[in-house]
Amino acid sequence: MTPFSARPHPQLRCPYTLKPLADVAELRSEPIVPLILGGPPDFDVLVDCQPAAGHPTGDDNSFGDNALLLMMRARDGMAPPASAGRFGQSGLGLIKKNPFEGLPMQAMAMMSAGMAKVAYLAAFEFLGDQFLDDPLNLEWRNLMMARSTAEVAASKLRFMPLGPKEVLYEAALLPDLGPHEHAITICNFQQNTPLVALKLFGCLSHVFRVSQSGTYGLELLEGQIAICDSVKRTIRTQSFMPHFLSFASRYHVAGGDLPPFLVRTAG
Repeated sequence: MTPFSARPHPQLRCPYTLKPLADVAELRSEPIVPLILGGPPDFDVLVDCQPAAGHPTGDDNSFGDNALLLMMRARDGMAPPASAGRFGQSGLGLIKKNPFEGLPMQAMAMMSAGMAKVAYLAAFEFLGDQFLDDPLNLEWRNLMMARSTAEVAASKLRFMPLGPKEVLYEAALLPDLGPHEHAITICNFQQNTPLVALKLFGCLSHVFRVSQSGTYGLELLEGQIAICDSVKRTIRTQSFMPHFLSFASRYHVAGGDLPPFLVRTAG
């Protein structure tokens, strides 16, 4: 397993069924970044093999076939080249300008649900089994299992996609990436609760609020970033604080004034 975890002890429970691993008849490895997106198989957690209510196993393929992700996969040779053509030849050229513009509501909802699964598993790997006892845990699992825009809209979990209007927020949380890279950041950003920020293929980003009940003991700006190379199927990690301080320094040198929420964090 790639060193990413802040967990002080080995994994004790399945993040889907919440059962103790000792009571599970058969376990399997669940990659945190889906294999269909180029995730490495050893960046993983253990899960119950037996499907149960609230168990999202098997949905990675449908997530990977989301219109946006299918274009990215086709570009990087992970799907037939003709796949990108289904969405127009201009699709890949426009996607970085505003990745989510024009995406049908149902496809956007499924994008959020699929990204929630990646964020959930990463939060579990980093925060440990205590994350499964959080009051919002059921909301996480409901969002992962959502199959309609109404179910996604009904989620009490606080999250949002990051588009052009949130460019500073995204840059503060996530590093610059190559087009074939993914990144997951888990950090205490504003002395409130940890955030999980996720960027796929260098341009498709969401941010999720982990909890409503505290910081899990993380100090301000404490956290970790995992960067996945989807071509080589490798993971590298780095601390969050150096990334954020570098971002703040570069932005200041460029003559920009940080927005108030970033000033409070940087101060």
